[in-house]
Amino acid sequence: MRLVIASAKEKGLLEEKIAQQALAQGFEVDFIPYPGTATSLTGDNKLKVIPVSQEEYQAQLAASCNDASALIINDANEMMGRMKSAMPRLAVMGIRSFSPGQNVGEVLDQSYDSLLRNKMSLVIGAIADSQGAPERAVILTVERGIRPVKGFDNIPGALMELLPSRIGGKHYRSETLEASLPWAVADDLKEIARHTKEWAGWSLFPKYQAKGEKYPGAEFGFVAKRTGAGTLITARGSNKESPTDKDFALIAEIEDRTIKVKGQGKASLNGPLAHYIFEQRPEVNYIVHSHIFIPDAPETQRVTAPGTLEDRQSIEAAVKAGVKVINQPMHGTIILLERPEDLLPLLKANGLYNKRSELYDAAYARFQSNETRLTSLEQAVQGLGLPADAKLLDLCCGTGASTLALQRLGFTNIDIADGSSSMLAVAQERTSKRGVVTRLEDLSAIKDQYDLITVRQAFAYVHPDDLPKVAQNIAGCLKEGGKFVFNGFIRQEPGSKPRDVENQNEDMLVRTHEDNQITPEMVRHTQRSEIVDFNGGKWHAVFDINEFYQHDPELIEQAFAAAGFHVDFSIKGQSICFTNTLKERKVEIPAEKFSMESCHLELPEASLAAMEEKLAKDAKQIIRASSSYPGTMGWEQLRDDVTRITPNWKGDVLITGAATEGTFLALQHVGRGKRLAVNIPCFFGILRQAKSLGIEVVPWQTMAELEQAGKVDAILLTSNLTPPTGISFSDSDKAKIAQIARANNAWVIEDNAYEPLWFGKAPTPIPADPEKSIRVGSLSKICSPGFRLGFMRAEGGIINQIRSEKITGNLSTALPLQIIASAALTDELLHGFRAELRERAEILRRAITKRFGFTPEMPAGGTYMRLALPDGINLPALIARSGEKGVSLDDNRHQYPDGQNRPYIRLHYGAIKATDIGRAVGIIHAAFQEVYAPPPSRLNVDIGADIERK
Repeated sequence: MRLVIASAKEKGLLEEKIAQQALAQGFEVDFIPYPGTATSLTGDNKLKVIPVSQEEYQAQLAASCNDASALIINDANEMMGRMKSAMPRLAVMGIRSFSPGQNVGEVLDQSYDSLLRNKMSLVIGAIADSQGAPERAVILTVERGIRPVKGFDNIPGALMELLPSRIGGKHYRSETLEASLPWAVADDLKEIARHTKEWAGWSLFPKYQAKGEKYPGAEFGFVAKRTGAGTLITARGSNKESPTDKDFALIAEIEDRTIKVKGQGKASLNGPLAHYIFEQRPEVNYIVHSHIFIPDAPETQRVTAPGTLEDRQSIEAAVKAGVKVINQPMHGTIILLERPEDLLPLLKANGLYNKRSELYDAAYARFQSNETRLTSLEQAVQGLGLPADAKLLDLCCGTGASTLALQRLGFTNIDIADGSSSMLAVAQERTSKRGVVTRLEDLSAIKDQYDLITVRQAFAYVHPDDLPKVAQNIAGCLKEGGKFVFNGFIRQEPGSKPRDVENQNEDMLVRTHEDNQITPEMVRHTQRSEIVDFNGGKWHAVFDINEFYQHDPELIEQAFAAAGFHVDFSIKGQSICFTNTLKERKVEIPAEKFSMESCHLELPEASLAAMEEKLAKDAKQIIRASSSYPGTMGWEQLRDDVTRITPNWKGDVLITGAATEGTFLALQHVGRGKRLAVNIPCFFGILRQAKSLGIEVVPWQTMAELEQAGKVDAILLTSNLTPPTGISFSDSDKAKIAQIARANNAWVIEDNAYEPLWFGKAPTPIPADPEKSIRVGSLSKICSPGFRLGFMRAEGGIINQIRSEKITGNLSTALPLQIIASAALTDELLHGFRAELRERAEILRRAITKRFGFTPEMPAGGTYMRLALPDGINLPALIARSGEKGVSLDDNRHQYPDGQNRPYIRLHYGAIKATDIGRAVGIIHAAFQEVYAPPPSRLNVDIGADIERK
């Protein structure tokens, strides 16, 4: 291959060095010195030196380039663009010279602007030293990959490493079949536009130019979606922040390196890659390409130019190997998604906190303190007047920057800990200390007690419901009189707050585009940081995403006061800093401990005895029966028992490994990606199962909300003995649900785990169409939670299909448990258990009436009663205080899609003996009085009457 290297300026030192490097790598070189200047190069059979006059310069340059592979010229100007237009296959590379001390960010921007304007393949931004010789350089590609180089002698070698990727590529061509997108992809277009806009808001797609003069709104990267009509992909130069139809193109097919496109724009240069991936990987439905690099992902073996066959071929091995992320050196990452919802957890898992923590401080340099600028936390610690040898714990120490700041304040006895092993490894290397991996929510790994514990910025990651637990954990790690100091940001107004930040020293430039998507409850912080490291010769494009909470200072104060702290805080600018002092300890050891949580079941002695006798008497028979695989439908005797205890259910019986497996099988049968109306509150596992299956959850509490839910593919509810009240849906509501299901041709899934525990008579199911009905029940709620047994009933054809799906993951349900459970399902034992539960429910009602002043509705069966609480109650604090006093309780936030607690407690009287219920309710009421302070306007209101009205 032959290169043309020309000097357009008097000094051609760098061009001569590049020529020498090219010759050493086997290129033929035509060297054209600047007119009237001499060169130290001498011609031979591979090097042709062509002196020219000023008048001959352009003509000779054009003649030399006529059959050359590449042109390298100093300086970048419009003549290069004309050369490229006349000779499209010519790779044009320019050199831009910058004076000593030039801002590296400006060098990048101006160099890349020249590249775009003059149609170059590569550009060198060369920064001179004080003597005028290039001492540092940044080499940029068309796709804005960056190679930083330090040292004049290293620049030619770095250029020649990249040069082959720009020469002789087999480029794809684009052919427009239609000037508009077909109507068949209208729904796909709405969906991809929505996701593209959302992801652009995460800072995933950097802009072409800082000021957008040539390509206003254009952003790097692409999003592609599989459709029935082809590959729908963002167009070349597309605006992803506010996309419209013209920002997308449809690749109908690719034939002989011709991309056949429908739409107003050209497909992204990476279109052939996306189309190839969809052809090879049928499970992939979305592809996201961003100019970032995902840690530990496989990397293609060489640098390639976008829009070439070589670029597509470079990813083939990784695609066929089934990988989900591919890094392309000097370019970015390609992320293959089954569902768009998979992108966020992937990015979170690969953020700087968990991976590449050695780059964390560079990416967040704008927040770091130094000797002359103390953070609000360091100022607060400095004001405590603690001795230098005070025992400190830098909790959530991160990379150790906060530890070093404490050392600068004079402290000598500091331990460190963090929740990320990656961050802690960096901190240990920087501070020469050994630390432990632990989280604020679980400090069991911390064995010592301290005079001071600090948390810099990280406290905002604590879920508000976990504040009481965290406060208790901190108290357990402090000496009496010890201090806990932490800081964070004051509450921010909702909205979006993007900004660009640049930090630079002599050998590193860090450019960050960040955005903060703010709601009243949370802040989602995203940033893409570009780290140009001249010392290491590396360009790092890293992405980080964090979600933290906007804590109410009053709730923090309540939580720490309840844990025995005196609380004080100060606000300086945008920062809030808490200083909490632990008072004298008063350890309260509960005299008795009771559980009213859902994970326990207090069975009647008769039921326990029946199962114990069965196990003791028939142990040999059970073991022998288990020497063969049990039937995939379940043990016949147990299936007959299920038919008997669900007299109003229809259809065949399938025994499952708990009702949890039953609901998953039912949702799987409905199908992935469907729309599911779920009555809330619901079992938390259903929400997780729906998410794992890509099912959209539409929550509803009232019949009106179900009617307004729109088109759904299934309706899921606990229709009878519904927690937390234990009340069943009325017959009229059940009929209405069946009607809505028929109108939508929707499945009805009844998750009636407690149904066999009715108090009066067996309840009736939803009168839905049999061919669209699935009912799920639980034996764990009758026999023992640890047995993990459940059942499903549906028409024969449906249940057989579900059985086929079940055996894929779990061939059959454990036989010994089925045999033992059957012993507890006699009519006599069930009648006795129902009577005992009813007695416990009546005792619980009376106890609530006595303590709280209102009477809850009597359940129709099951094991739960709802204790309504006033609005504004700090439920986590109440649960924590009850636990300290001896009664363990459940919160309810996991039973709602939004993860927020509601003001009630679901009291599980199935978990406690009748004789203990009164004392347990007394303890709960005492805890309630300690944590609940009614608003001033309600101090004279009868709380019990207020709750009863609610």
